[in-house]
Amino acid sequence: MNKLGFGYLRLPKIDEELNYEKINQITDAYLVAGGRYFDTAYSYLGGKSEQAIGRCLSARHPRDSFMLASKLAGYDCKSIDDCWAQFNTQLERCGVEYFDVYMLHWLNKKNYTIAEKYDQFGFLQQLKEKGLARKTGFSYRDTAGIYRTAFEEKNKKLKAQVLPCAFTFVYIFAIISFT
Repeated sequence: MNKLGFGYLRLPKIDEELNYEKINQITDAYLVAGGRYFDTAYSYLGGKSEQAIGRCLSARHPRDSFMLASKLAGYDCKSIDDCWAQFNTQLERCGVEYFDVYMLHWLNKKNYTIAEKYDQFGFLQQLKEKGLARKTGFSYRDTAGIYRTAFEEKNKKLKAQVLPCAFTFVYIFAIISFT
């Protein structure tokens, strides 16, 4: 995996519309420079980020030339059916049949409770078992103490290894590798 990824959260615009010509240029430049890892999420730019991935990356480049990560806005899901509906929308928007990395987005104490209530960790496991996500994980935004309390027990239960990828003061991004 690349040390740096291309996040599709902040994209060039003309007025309020995405500038697809410019997005194509910077996407191509990133790939030519050896980049492969692209990151988006259901909620980025109101869904336009994933649509840009579909239009500027997936429709123009072979699937094996890039790795794609996206995130479930689990805080908006009130059932596993909601998770599936959101996930299928993401596949369609991105123009892919699977994600290389798929995560629960923006977990914190409140959103962790929602994830537990609707078995969103089990949903991630189902995606892996069906070949719809190669790696699964979460992005986390809260204090480190809550992270340790909330996830250490979950990791034991799922027999998972949490691999922290990036840390800031209150933001933790991790990929869970289920065994």
